[in-house]
Amino acid sequence: MFFLGLCTCSVNDMLIKTVKSGREFKGHSEWDVTFTNRCSCPVKTIVLSCQGFRSAKPISSSLLNVNGDRCLLYSGIQLKAGGSLSFSYAWDSAFHFTPLYILPMGC
Repeated sequence: MFFLGLCTCSVNDMLIKTVKSGREFKGHSEWDVTFTNRCSCPVKTIVLSCQGFRSAKPISSSLLNVNGDRCLLYSGIQLKAGGSLSFSYAWDSAFHFTPLYILPMGC
């Protein structure tokens, strides 16, 4: 947990929602995943655990940069308080992304 000024932020403030889109890509279900910052201040450098993550659909590294068992979301850009980032991937089942690290900004 991070304490900056009157703001407290932790990885628990990152809401991750994955839903089946109803679309298919090369025979795999397509999934839409949305990351929402529930912290009261902006955050950046959102690092996720993505051990075992696979996608039949190519994902730009500017959206999700996979490096071993960790992923950097949206090139580490700042996500405002209450803001969301989304992308889609295609695989047979949904993947459970787990936030490992966020960097609060401007609290």
